[in-house]
Amino acid sequence: MQTDALFFRQVETPLGLAVLAANPIGLAGFYFSDQRDCPIQFPISNLQKINRPQAGEHQGTTLRRLKVSPSQGHINGSGWHNLYKDINWGRGVREVTPSPGSPTNRQFKCDGQAPRAVSLVFEHAIAELDAYFRGQLMRFSVPLSFSGTNFQMKIWHALASLPSNKLTSYGELGRVAGVTPGAYRAVGVAVGRNPLSIIVPCHRVVASNAQLTGYGGGLKRKVALLEHEGFKVS
Repeated sequence: MQTDALFFRQVETPLGLAVLAANPIGLAGFYFSDQRDCPIQFPISNLQKINRPQAGEHQGTTLRRLKVSPSQGHINGSGWHNLYKDINWGRGVREVTPSPGSPTNRQFKCDGQAPRAVSLVFEHAIAELDAYFRGQLMRFSVPLSFSGTNFQMKIWHALASLPSNKLTSYGELGRVAGVTPGAYRAVGVAVGRNPLSIIVPCHRVVASNAQLTGYGGGLKRKVALLEHEGFKVS
């Protein structure tokens, strides 16, 4: 991602610290701080990057092999094996201001002087993410500003149009995006490079047999997000 024209905001979510990236056109990125492609490097001593999107176990169960069933609508709480038994969805999202002079603050590049158009994008995105985590919103309307290859853009736009209560497979997503069947493996790569977690719902992409497979934000988060949206994971 080209970062020289972007501004950044740091937010705290029920699933951890995250970063928003935007330009005057729209929102260009939403990353959890431990995602390997997060453009801001946080000076957190115990922060471990997610380098294996398919890794993860809970109580002896391999998470990527779990299957997802249709959504029954937003729920405020996670029930699968108490994976997120202490999560507080109701606290929503709040902006966190880095300390003046800190390495993180310098990476945010004079965010306080962001153009008004950029500030409006951030306000829109934070308000919608807050409503999403509180269980009050399923479909985002904040304007988006993708930056990627033509192939990636096809996949991301198709993913952004996915109905809010639907899952999709890599093959189905490829068909909607108009790519040839032989390129379905590349579809998975493009999904893994989606710069807009949650807002462009790559967490709702599963294998053709409905298994979780992987997630750039970590499979535990994928389980939590799917259950929050009313899907059953078992």
